[in-house]
Amino acid sequence: MAISLVFSLIYSPQNGLLNQLLQMFGIPGADWLGTSRWQMPAVIILQVWLTAGYNMVIYLAGLQGNLGVPLRVGGHRRRQRLAAVRQDHGADALADDLLF
Repeated sequence: MAISLVFSLIYSPQNGLLNQLLQMFGIPGADWLGTSRWQMPAVIILQVWLTAGYNMVIYLAGLQGNLGVPLRVGGHRRRQRLAAVRQDHGADALADDLLF
């Protein structure tokens, strides 16, 4: 409910925040949700904004802990450790994100 209210204030054709920002740069505003040309981009931006925080938490949770210790003991250099951690734990977080 709150998200729909916030985005209705941002996308309002009369005095929406986005149209006011565009008018500051001399660009005419648009009816973001009233015309078929701008409806899909507006909804895509809303969906990306809604899911970005959740996805970032999942990715950061996958990178927590002492992940580099076993690699350091194994004699890997710093760049090799970073690549291995990103590959192993990033793939797990991405799979979790795609499944849910």
